[in-house]
Amino acid sequence: MASLGIDYGTGSWKTALLVEGHSPELRSFGVADDVRDFIAEVDRLHPALPIVLPSGFGIPLKRVQELDDRDLFEIALRRDAPSERGLSRFLTGLRASRLNAYCIPAIKLLPSVPIHRKVNRVDMGTSDKLCATAFFVSQLHERGARLESLDFVVLEVGLAFRAIVAIRGGRIVDGLGGTAGGIGPECRGSIDGELAYLYDWDTKESIYHGGARDVEARFGDHGHAAFWEELEKDLLMFLSFHGLKTILVAGRRKREVGDRLGRRFQIDAAPQEDKGFEAAIGAAMLADGIAGGRHGAIVTHLGLRDVRDRVLDWIYR
Repeated sequence: MASLGIDYGTGSWKTALLVEGHSPELRSFGVADDVRDFIAEVDRLHPALPIVLPSGFGIPLKRVQELDDRDLFEIALRRDAPSERGLSRFLTGLRASRLNAYCIPAIKLLPSVPIHRKVNRVDMGTSDKLCATAFFVSQLHERGARLESLDFVVLEVGLAFRAIVAIRGGRIVDGLGGTAGGIGPECRGSIDGELAYLYDWDTKESIYHGGARDVEARFGDHGHAAFWEELEKDLLMFLSFHGLKTILVAGRRKREVGDRLGRRFQIDAAPQEDKGFEAAIGAAMLADGIAGGRHGAIVTHLGLRDVRDRVLDWIYR
């Protein structure tokens, strides 16, 4: 059985094709049109190929043909029209296809996350963070670990964002997404309420900039110091509160994370040859499981089919 996972990240699209448990075929693309062409090519070779699509802030598990306008809005959470290069337009273009493709939840929607942790929260980790977590859960399970015994933190650090996810008993119980935690490589992170009042940050671009690189350009080395210090604080909070010790690291900067934080924390990084493809590989594993393949137990254990919440539930306005 073959399955395909797709990850939409900063500046690139990544795909992972799994065929009968062999090492995944990994590809990277710069534009959505090339991804669509690749999907069509692979689907011709593997008819009815199960696919997990990038799903942003997430919706209950749903085939791409079933997406409605509410779904597309909640996946992207943009008030303006979809951009030519954006995720909403990519998914809209697939609604008329016959692909066996699915959109999936993000961290907040999972039933294993207690409701009180969802209150007034949106970005607890986008759907790709769920996929990266599934990648690690699957790896450990295939090495012989029982799903119920898995306790760890996933840290993903990419080119623009960073996210932290807590796993207890093989289920996701908490998360801190790129716009909700400390400063990221490009994203400014959580916004002080007083600053939110004073300044007119009314676009996604304003939220997704102001991170370490922008601070470096304006104020010198303080952006670099802020990024690593705030990352350590958030990791200590998650590890201490949830009683966890091990951090599994994904993303393009995992080697740097290991070098910087390896003396203070118990860190285990994904193999370097994955080159930041953990989310794409995890998405392919979930696609396989959704279609009843060898990863079906992981899909069930993570509760993907049990999701009923929506991303804007539990918000006080």
